Amino acid sequence: MLTAANISYVRECRLPSSRTRVDFKLSDNTFIECKVSLNAGQVYEFIGQATHYRGFANRVILCIPSDVKIRADLHAIIAKMDISTCNEQRLGDLLSDKRLILPPAQVTPQTTVRFVCKCCGSAEKRRHRMNSYCVDCAPRIPQMRFDGRMNRWVGLSNEIEAHSAVPTSTPSKLP
Repeated sequence: MLTAANISYVRECRLPSSRTRVDFKLSDNTFIECKVSLNAGQVYEFIGQATHYRGFANRVILCIPSDVKIRADLHAIIAKMDISTCNEQRLGDLLSDKRLILPPAQVTPQTTVRFVCKCCGSAEKRRHRMNSYCVDCAPRIPQMRFDGRMNRWVGLSNEIEAHSAVPTSTPSKLP
């Protein structure tokens, strides 16, 4: 897009006295950082990069694909830093000094994820590094099996007890 618009740029420009590299540095000292996907970690990483860019750039632009969404709270942080955010379709307009905002369809509210242990169903306990189980249940998982009817993990001792309660012979029919 930059080549088609006949804009001179330096690709993968390294900042002085830093390991940080900017994706594109334009001749007017505008830095463009392009992201293919965005999760919260990548946005926070970009915010750190943009902090470095501020010392060397006149303007910083974050360019994301039009099918990628960014959380509203993180978008607000970026906007407060006076960083322009656009998608690849609007980059040309932004470079021609038009003040654009990211389409509202690309800004989503922050969602809250609630942890529930797959074994005991508790939401109160801390999550184990296995990520699906609480710290109390995770060490016991190798001695358990998943019961699809109950939709949870059960101990092997519960399985033995359940089988012992099943009668071994059919009762005789009374006349």
